[in-house]
Amino acid sequence: MGPSAVSATYMPVESAVGMRDVCARSRDVRPRVRASLHPSLLIVFVSLGLALAVVGCGEKPSAEAAKGGGALCEDKIAEGWTLFQAGDFEHTLPAFEMAVKAADTTPLKQKALYGLATTWNLRRPGYDRGLARKLYNELLALDDKSDTAAWTLLALARMDHLVPPSENPDFDTLKTLHVDYGPVRTAYQEVIDAFPDHPAGQEAFMYLQCTYVTTLDRDDAAKAIAAITAYLKDHPKADFESALYNLLGQAHYNRGEYREHLDAEIKALETRAIDPTNPYQDYGQLYYQVACVAEFEVGDFATARKYYQKVIDEYPVDIRGAHCRAALDRMDAVEALAKQGKTFSPYDDVRQPDAAPAATGTGGAK
Repeated sequence: MGPSAVSATYMPVESAVGMRDVCARSRDVRPRVRASLHPSLLIVFVSLGLALAVVGCGEKPSAEAAKGGGALCEDKIAEGWTLFQAGDFEHTLPAFEMAVKAADTTPLKQKALYGLATTWNLRRPGYDRGLARKLYNELLALDDKSDTAAWTLLALARMDHLVPPSENPDFDTLKTLHVDYGPVRTAYQEVIDAFPDHPAGQEAFMYLQCTYVTTLDRDDAAKAIAAITAYLKDHPKADFESALYNLLGQAHYNRGEYREHLDAEIKALETRAIDPTNPYQDYGQLYYQVACVAEFEVGDFATARKYYQKVIDEYPVDIRGAHCRAALDRMDAVEALAKQGKTFSPYDDVRQPDAAPAATGTGGAK
């Protein structure tokens, strides 16, 4: 046994005497303290100390538990949509599920259910459209006239229109030229009838017209033209005005009405909403598209020059600038040949040999 062990086990005599004196002094003090307190007071203090100990050792309520149901629900809904936008669906679902449980009003529960249903509907991978549809219908059962109900009806219609491959054989078959859009159109019309002035109803109208334009059928295109023209007349500042003009242009194109196609494309460009927060907003492609329609479909060289030149001026380093300069030179050459009464093929390079190269030319703008 080492020295340390010995000293720990056997206390020297001097230390023992010292400890005895300390203990004696302690005995002299403690009796006087105890004598000054009545036994009943001791019981009270001991009980109070135990109670404080229990409270202190207990689990403190979390910040979420401290919030009321409505505040917690709103926080979880906001958190769920933030996670949804980030593509973190594994954490999106618990956030919306907690929001559903915490909801203390019908509007909040509808919003929470909408987030949960939309996540199951649109998440990839791991989507469950059957569960999404069940949750959407549960939401509608609470209140089918609310703002959230409008978006829910639209979501159900979109589920019928945008389906995964092989889920609806009618959308995958190549045996028939036209898909049967009857059920989809009925679903969109239900949204329009229930919420005609709501943004969801206006969006449903736009998607309904898409089903007539995408068939490439002349008769369907005529239906779309009539419906969109009447709608724009009644709703001069519609939320989807630019998109509707674009659809109108496509419908005219399907019917070979190229001047009307150009006019609609220009209106779509003029009514397009400007988003200053979007760094990827590119008008150069839209200018170029209008110019090509004007040049090749209509032969309106004045309009074509205007929009080719807008690409050059507003997007000076864009690769399309070279094509625009070539187009301006080409139209100059075509007009020169036409004045001379000469004929040429649309596939001929009609530019003059001394014309500036397309990539570095002056553009020939008038």
